[in-house]
Amino acid sequence: MWKHCSFEDNIMNHKTAIGSKCGAFSACPEVLDLMSRIKGGGREGGREGGREGNPPEADKASTANDRQLLETAEGLGCPRVRLRMASTRIREAKESDCGDIMRMIRELAEFEKLSHQVKISEEALRADGFGENPFFHCLVAEIIPAPGEPQGSLVVGYGLYYFIYSTWTGRNIYLEDIYVMPKYRGQGIGTKIIKKVAEVALRKGCSQFRLAVLNWNKKAVNLYKFLGAQDLTESEGWLSFRFEGEAMRELAGC
Repeated sequence: MWKHCSFEDNIMNHKTAIGSKCGAFSACPEVLDLMSRIKGGGREGGREGGREGNPPEADKASTANDRQLLETAEGLGCPRVRLRMASTRIREAKESDCGDIMRMIRELAEFEKLSHQVKISEEALRADGFGENPFFHCLVAEIIPAPGEPQGSLVVGYGLYYFIYSTWTGRNIYLEDIYVMPKYRGQGIGTKIIKKVAEVALRKGCSQFRLAVLNWNKKAVNLYKFLGAQDLTESEGWLSFRFEGEAMRELAGC
């Protein structure tokens, strides 16, 4: 599966591309020459981006040039180069996605160094998220292969959310988890999931979209701030607490 970005970007990747099977290669003179030929009109004048009014001879020449560029790229060690790229869609999760969601929950917990806290099971996800009264809702990011690719679609990310209520502002939405598999990061998939949750929030009449992040995860912190989120610890001094296990049982008098 090829990285969902421009053909030029894929050719210029110095290391294995995110989401690709392309081997590592350096920006050698042959690649730089290939890039200059692409920018000179190879792809822009071809079948994907042909200009209106081009005579048939020009279209044929551009198509031939595209083919030559692809063959050259393959010769440089990138056997799966294609002009038609894989695409990503964000959709509502189905019960059949629970296996993938459970796998990614574990991956996220490992990334957060909190794997020991994962007690949930795939069966619990099915019961709690896809029953008559679901406790949560979930979106998944799915890679749709380009035409002709042998492999099928692949779930590479998820966003799990639910609705809460504020006594000050009314309906809120809370994003419990957002995760994209490491080799598919850097393509804007996480941002697409966040935007889709925001769409759901507005459609449901929510006034706020809430989430939490570990303080050492600076990339996520910076992304949320960039997208317009407020850091409530900084601006209002909120701290997060929870009761669990024995403390919760003692509190309940059990």
